[in-house]
Amino acid sequence: MLYRSHEQQYPAISAIDSPSAGAIVVLGGDVGIPSTPRAESQINGNRLLHAFRLYRAGKAPMIMIAGGNVFPQEGLEAEAVYSRSILEEMGVPRQAILIETKSRNTRENGLETRQVLGGLGVDRILLVTSGLHMPRAVGVFEKVGFEVVASTAAITVVDFAQPTLLDWWPSLGNLKKAESLIREKIGLFVYWLRGWV
Repeated sequence: MLYRSHEQQYPAISAIDSPSAGAIVVLGGDVGIPSTPRAESQINGNRLLHAFRLYRAGKAPMIMIAGGNVFPQEGLEAEAVYSRSILEEMGVPRQAILIETKSRNTRENGLETRQVLGGLGVDRILLVTSGLHMPRAVGVFEKVGFEVVASTAAITVVDFAQPTLLDWWPSLGNLKKAESLIREKIGLFVYWLRGWV
């Protein structure tokens, strides 16, 4: 219930119903250290698919991918590089994809993206991330000067018309959701304390 209320602050909207903006900004995240040869399959595909749909619907002329190398190791590219390859395979022209490869967290995503898109005169963005991450991401991107349209890529918890007893039963999946929610709430609080949101 708490997870759902946090996630639903920015409900998902279909690409067709989305407003337009100067750029689609996709935030990296939920990426484990890739094991050869599966690097691309571990990237958060929901965000990339949603960005592709927004682009194909003509909602923005470009896609900006924010994501550096959180796990530095030899031979491992920045997350944005892998994401760009996936978008190109989906048919997005390379010239329509911008990347920044320095950021390692949400605040750095905002700062680095502002530097790139600010130089292009882009102020209004469609921000693509998960429903869980969206409140903190919106706060950061507004703080660095963007007009943000939240474009949630993934909602984890959906309403059921008639929940059953099993929906309340402890499970590993529910424990993982609780852990993710607590981590995100702590992150939001720390960002608020530091004045980053």
